[in-house]
Amino acid sequence: MNFFVIVIGLSNLLVSLIVSIGTIYFTFRFLHFITRDIDDIKELKNNNYSVAIYNASILFSVALVVKSSIQGAVSAITLLLSKTDYIIWDFLKTFGVMVAQILLSGIIAFFGVFIGIQVFTSLTRSIDEFKEVKKNNISIAIIVSVIIVIIAIFISPAVKTIVEGLVPYPSIIKNPN
Repeated sequence: MNFFVIVIGLSNLLVSLIVSIGTIYFTFRFLHFITRDIDDIKELKNNNYSVAIYNASILFSVALVVKSSIQGAVSAITLLLSKTDYIIWDFLKTFGVMVAQILLSGIIAFFGVFIGIQVFTSLTRSIDEFKEVKKNNISIAIIVSVIIVIIAIFISPAVKTIVEGLVPYPSIIKNPN
């Protein structure tokens, strides 16, 4: 049994759980910015499948983008923990950078998806997607949801690059011994 690998695995699990729950919670809390005139909670309680599909695609998309940022952060913590001469300050700095990158990637992802939805819905003038979703039009909800996921797939590498540029890793991680 390799105790070190277990500790790293448990720390990765803990960080991943915290990030996933935080991402889901905050994205869900801010959905009303994207869904315009839809009262998400009310529609979900009324069993509106279209709103559920639509909201799920936004949650999934933001999580997909954040995941690309967390991979580097988790690798940085793993690299730091594998060093025998690190001090607690190094760990705290690296953890702080990781948290900043995750928060920033979540914010950028949310607004990237928001902008993508706004542009798409303004290009499709023949249909009001939000009105159709509110009316429980499942076919429109599926199409719009797939478009949201596609937007997330395409913006994910850019978000990761932006975040790494804005919040660089501490020098202890950049130049490992």
